[in-house]
Amino acid sequence: MRNAALCWIAAFGGGVLAGGAFLDSVSASAGRGTLAVSIDQSYIDGDGPIELVLGVAIIAIGALLAFGVLARWTAWVAAGLGLLGAVIAVADVIDVQNKLDDVEALGGSGSIGPALWVCLAGGVIAAVGGTLAAISSKESSP
Repeated sequence: MRNAALCWIAAFGGGVLAGGAFLDSVSASAGRGTLAVSIDQSYIDGDGPIELVLGVAIIAIGALLAFGVLARWTAWVAAGLGLLGAVIAVADVIDVQNKLDDVEALGGSGSIGPALWVCLAGGVIAAVGGTLAAISSKESSP
């Protein structure tokens, strides 16, 4: 693979995706006074482990591609895994927002945590990096 930088971009996206799995996915509070309840849920308690595995796999594929160990078509695998991570994050954003709408209808408040946005960004970075690595390797092959 001639353009190792693109492989490292995909691997970086995988790292962002994996790191996001350990952040909070939602913060919510409801009630008043002694009946007040506040929660912060970590993404690792939900779909975070899936995102973590996807991110680690992307890191491994990206690094092995950059060192020329894997065949160039595996860049498409990294891109697909990044896309899958982004799709999972989008689905979770929609799910969490629907639940927050229910909490707000009952007088509570809440917000989507950084985990979902970080995982979405990492998945997109990995997908773009993997796609560009696959395309550039095809163009640079004899």
